[in-house]
Amino acid sequence: MTSFFSRLFGRKPTYEIADIYRSLRAQIFALPTIMGDRPEARLGVVLETGLPDACYTLVATCEYSASLYLSNGGGFIGAGEHPEGAAAAKEFLEFAANFESQLKPTRTYPLPTPGRTRFYIIRKDGILTGEFSEDDLGNDRLPLSPLFFKGHDLITIIRQVDERSSQSPTITE
Repeated sequence: MTSFFSRLFGRKPTYEIADIYRSLRAQIFALPTIMGDRPEARLGVVLETGLPDACYTLVATCEYSASLYLSNGGGFIGAGEHPEGAAAAKEFLEFAANFESQLKPTRTYPLPTPGRTRFYIIRKDGILTGEFSEDDLGNDRLPLSPLFFKGHDLITIIRQVDERSSQSPTITE
């Protein structure tokens, strides 16, 4: 009976959410309170995609920080400390302005269901959101597909920065 209703009304994500992920994600949506005195209207942009067993959250802020969080607790933080990471974060954030009219104001921040991608644009005056099919976005069938691709460009930069950082020799005594 439960599976019938799940199919009928849609399933909510059943991801295991690590405490660190929950905490980092809460900080994202608190940006209007934390950074509300900044001159920028746009404080951050978020791209979240639901996978079968987890969710990932890409974040770029007006300080040009860039991070990728995984709901299982993994992720990459600090890519914005590298010039290419900061440049890609800035580009993603500025590019997001072109899509604000296609998103709706929200006061709730649900995770996307598997196969879906949710965008959040965090502004000083509120948060905008929309959820879309990852397949439609990835196959350039939606007006927000360019924003999806720009976000994935940032993910690529974050991975490259992380790979270089992990290959750097460490000095030990």
